[in-house]
Formats: sequence, C-alpha cells, structure tokens
Amino acid sequence: VQGVYVIHAAEESGCQGSQHLIASDPVWLGHIDAVISFDRKGQKSVITHQMGIRTASDAFAKSFIDVVNMSQLEPDTTGSYTDSNEYAKIVSECTNISVGYYNQHTSRETQDLEYAELLLKQLIEADWSKIVISRDTDVYEDCWADWGKPMDLYDPQYVTTTSDMVTIIDENPDAV
Repeated sequence: VQGVYVIHAAEESGCQGSQHLIASDPVWLGHIDAVISFDRKGQKSVITHQMGIRTASDAFAKSFIDVVNMSQLEPDTTGSYTDSNEYAKIVSECTNISVGYYNQHTSRETQDLEYAELLLKQLIEADWSKIVISRDTDVYEDCWADWGKPMDLYDPQYVTTTSDMVTIIDENPDAV
C-alpha cells in the first residue's frame, strides 16, 4: 500500500519521537492528509478524539470502516495521548486503529493474531481512493460533553508540587 510509513521512538515516554519529527518539519509532512496509527486495544476502534479533542472526522472514520470492509469497527471518541495526536494541528485526519491487543502495558499483554491477519488483509485490499478527508485543522472541537466536565488544571485543588508528588509516591509505593 502506497504511503509514508513512520516508526516513532519514545511514544511511551511522552511521544518524544513524533514531537521531534514534527519539529524538524520534513518536506513530506506537508503532503500528508491522514495519520493512521495501528496502536489501539481491542477490535472495534477508529479513534476520532484523543485527550477529549477531535483529531479525525466522523466522515473519515466511517469511510475508513467502509474501505477496509470491517463492520465491527466503529468511531470512538475515547482515544488517549498517542503519536498520531501530535500531528493533529497540521494533518487533517489523525487516528488510531484497533489491532487486537489486550491487557496492554502489562505482563499479560496478548495479541489476537487472527484479527491482526484479517486487518492486514483488509488494509492491503482497501480502495484508499474512497477515504474521506474532511477535518479542518483550524477548527477546535472537543467531546467533553460525552465525558463530563474536564478538570481545570489551574484550580488549586488540582495543583500538586513536586514535593507533594514525592510524598504521595513514598506513602503509596504499591499503588504507584
């Protein structure tokens, strides 16, 4: 499948690789319409929002589901902070796709290989000319109404100093 393929370093420590790549402003980045990351748990998500902010349009998500012909996929507003989020201010459609892994980031992490093989087959056979690119990167849209009110990080009840954090860690090492 024709495209630009990128493997990021240091995602698990704050998306440092993708941040560095974007800061270096490679020429090819200006020609990218979609960032599709294959790094989502389960077997049903086409992420449309990350950290409560829209990063991919519903039209894109629905067209992705159609072109890969996988009806178990669905638009999902519950994405977290990942490398694809880093591109959202400059690339119209930024998403994560479920790849069939479970218990991520634990010693019990597993991968459903049958699902991964099906996804791979469908990605190769997809007619990518039918994908819809429609999100305007200049338009801010959140989904906090779906999640409840976001916490105000400037509210004094949420302000935590480094020494407070060290105390919490010292007092709760098992939980941390």
